[in-house]
Amino acid sequence: GGATVGGSVTHWNYGASTNRLETLSGAQSISYGYDTRGNVLQRAGRGFVFDDADRIVATTSGGTTDESYRYDGHGRRVAIQRGSDTTYQVYSKAGQLLAEQSPGGQFTNYVYLNGSLIARTSGGEDGGTAPPAPAAPTVNPAISTSGTYTVSWSIPSGVTSMQLLESVNGGAAVPAVPAPANGAIQWSPPSARASGVYVYSLRACNPACSDPGAAGTVYVVRAPAGLTWSPKPLTANTAYTVKWNAVSSASSYRLEEETGATWGVVYSGANTQFPHAGRAAGSYAYRVSACRGSTCSAPSAVVTVQVGEGACNLLPPPGISVTPTNTTTGNYTVSWSASPSSCVTSYQLEEMFNQTSWQPVALSDPQTQQRQWSPDPPKTVSGTYAYHVAACGGGQCSAWMGAVVTVSLPVDLAVPTGLQACKNRPGPICQVAGPQALDLLPGSNYTVSWNAVENATSYKVRRVTSSNCGNVTETFPTTNLEWPGTAALASCSGTTYTRTERYDVQACAGANCSSFTTPDVAVSSTVARQGPPAAVYYHTDALGSPIAESDASGAVIKRRGYQPWGAPADGSYEQGPGYTGHVTDALTGLSYMQQRYYDPVAGRFLSVDPVTPNTANGTNFNRYWYANNNPYRFTDPDGRFPGAREFEYVNRMEGVTPPPRHPDDWLGPAIGVGLGAMLLAVPDPTDIALAAAFSRFMIAARASKGAPQALRYLETVTQKIGPTSGRSGRRTTEYRGEGGRKGAEKVFDQLTGGKSTTRGDSKLGSLGDGSNVQMSTKVHSDGSVETSIRITVDRTGSHIKDIYKARFKEGG
Repeated sequence: GGATVGGSVTHWNYGASTNRLETLSGAQSISYGYDTRGNVLQRAGRGFVFDDADRIVATTSGGTTDESYRYDGHGRRVAIQRGSDTTYQVYSKAGQLLAEQSPGGQFTNYVYLNGSLIARTSGGEDGGTAPPAPAAPTVNPAISTSGTYTVSWSIPSGVTSMQLLESVNGGAAVPAVPAPANGAIQWSPPSARASGVYVYSLRACNPACSDPGAAGTVYVVRAPAGLTWSPKPLTANTAYTVKWNAVSSASSYRLEEETGATWGVVYSGANTQFPHAGRAAGSYAYRVSACRGSTCSAPSAVVTVQVGEGACNLLPPPGISVTPTNTTTGNYTVSWSASPSSCVTSYQLEEMFNQTSWQPVALSDPQTQQRQWSPDPPKTVSGTYAYHVAACGGGQCSAWMGAVVTVSLPVDLAVPTGLQACKNRPGPICQVAGPQALDLLPGSNYTVSWNAVENATSYKVRRVTSSNCGNVTETFPTTNLEWPGTAALASCSGTTYTRTERYDVQACAGANCSSFTTPDVAVSSTVARQGPPAAVYYHTDALGSPIAESDASGAVIKRRGYQPWGAPADGSYEQGPGYTGHVTDALTGLSYMQQRYYDPVAGRFLSVDPVTPNTANGTNFNRYWYANNNPYRFTDPDGRFPGAREFEYVNRMEGVTPPPRHPDDWLGPAIGVGLGAMLLAVPDPTDIALAAAFSRFMIAARASKGAPQALRYLETVTQKIGPTSGRSGRRTTEYRGEGGRKGAEKVFDQLTGGKSTTRGDSKLGSLGDGSNVQMSTKVHSDGSVETSIRITVDRTGSHIKDIYKARFKEGG
């Protein structure tokens, strides 16, 4: 099929054997792939992972998970995970987004009136309104071969401070060390960085901090280490392999070989080794560079391969000794004599503590045949240390020669290292020990942690709390390697309240304790008394889609438009309530409609409808279509079964039932009471700001009353039986419905808005334009029960009445 929107033609192309959408072509070209259950696994290069309930639990790009989802027992989505950041969401039973907590801890509440979204609030007494997330910083150069670079940014208006976050090789985003000075607009690492991927983002604070904004990335690509070769080519044309260590930020490597005095590239690619078929007898030198794209590092240190040298009989050193063999200071020297073999180029020394396992010892310069070593710094842990040494040359080593030393030291505990404070949820965001504090929203939970100390049996945590209400010092014993805490939740003074908690730790073995850590780590929080939270007001169209936002003064601050199936008119997807009021996921461009995810570009769901087709009239035969293929008349409230949008407004006007309300909504009990009361409840609104939104609801509701709309609804939920018959001044059209009396009662309540009177065994109601509707029940002789709904329409200027009768039968 095809459709034309704004001069652009889009074609839907379906599989001949499956009748599933395979490609979308036109303004956008999108391909779709499915699993055996009919779920879309691939869409426009993005992958989707479904659980056994056919819900999307993860999205992937290039084989890497970039977003994952969690659901509660009712199937409602409760969390969105993006890397180390988690957004938590609360939905009503009707599928409306009620509240959201951002990765930075910021709360946003969404306010509804009679089921329609009217406002969102954020900030307030729980810490003030955080500024918007700032733009990505600029990193120059984007690829550094020296390990030096500069991160720069601008400070938005109204922001008092900026926090720079750093993530190394995909790790957690933690404040950069040292922290940029307040007011600074650029930062560079204090020393050249090692090879790796460094990602930087910013948080804007005033004093509450925003979520981290978009990120800037620098790839540090330095020369690979560990260049070596094996086995030794004892004869000419013997194969050997040149190897080197991987560089995480590199996309390829360039290996050069020197023959004579000329260097030439012998390998360029992503592997970290090069198998050489063999060379003529002679000396060959190698060096390797790491590259990202066309930018390459300086070459590594040179290694030399001697080809055709002949066999070498490697003998171990004839002797090894330790002086002294017993020590109380931890100082001693291991030395050995030279191997009698002429082809020795280096020695390898290994250490074993208390008969555990052998570990290599790094010699300062093994290429010069170093033959002695002392621990630096001296050993600090008592025990028995064994050593053995081997002679090496030509890519192989001799047998080992060993000796033992015993170290007896008094228990002298080291000061704990790795002291840091981390926000627990959503996170992780951490602050290491130093002058800068981990800035948290009030009431946030955090954990102070540190590394274990050998021989320690317990630890003491010292907390110094300072605020405008006084200072307190406390000490807590623990055997754990962490201590929990909670940021300030309420003010002690009734004014803006700032509290800083500084932690340091000491290791203990009985009464013997180390010094406290220096520097300490700090956590700070501010409880701002700023009154009610800031509110933004929504203006929605007849489908419930937000088309504009205004502030408390009534000024329009944003406008939105939608294509017929719900895709943004400008192609920009924003996270939050969108098309028909359902939440739009900015990363995927999909609409989360509770039971299923919807693709607004194709006008199709990504999984099969859990509601089976209507066997009476074939409704819902297409298991992927949205809103009966008519997005103007219908919506899909929960991703399972479409409903006529205009009748939702009729019901809300004639029988108001407020949706479930979040207990922290600032509109309080005013929800569902009426426009006048709501205006008193919203902080600092104006009549102009909300009148436009509610006038549309009122007009749509009034226009939806009457027989024409009622009949359109009846035709969507029942099946017409035969042609219309006429006699004695009346024309009768009959329909057949499903569900027996319960099904009939549901339809009757929709037609009457739940308002009716009872007369005997019948119920009577009005459609609002003079037409009436009646529901009655009859028991037939075969025992079956039939409930019928009868709509009577008097045509103005005509003596003929139109009768529309729907029968709902059960039993028999």
